Amino acid sequence: MPACVQTARGPYILSLVGEPERSNERVILTISMESGNGIERVAIRCALASTQVRSGQENAVIERIGVWIAAEFEKVREAALKSVRAEHKLLMIPIGPDWRGQL
Repeated sequence: MPACVQTARGPYILSLVGEPERSNERVILTISMESGNGIERVAIRCALASTQVRSGQENAVIERIGVWIAAEFEKVREAALKSVRAEHKLLMIPIGPDWRGQL
């Protein structure tokens, strides 16, 4: 189930894109951020320790990440767009157990 966050640009829907990429050490979630009116869509990748994401709990993790995304939306959005434009790849955000929302 997608999460909805309220931003200065209006509501954005956060949803998991595809299946999580799992290894013994980490899980990578690709998260789509789509404006409520459908005009803009950008995606990010979040790398978490495998102990942070249980199978089937990905949406709960996205909701927790969504709290940070809502608070830092412009910074996350601009970094994600810049990564796609300049590096031709999705922004990767490493999220460790002691992560405090650093970008």
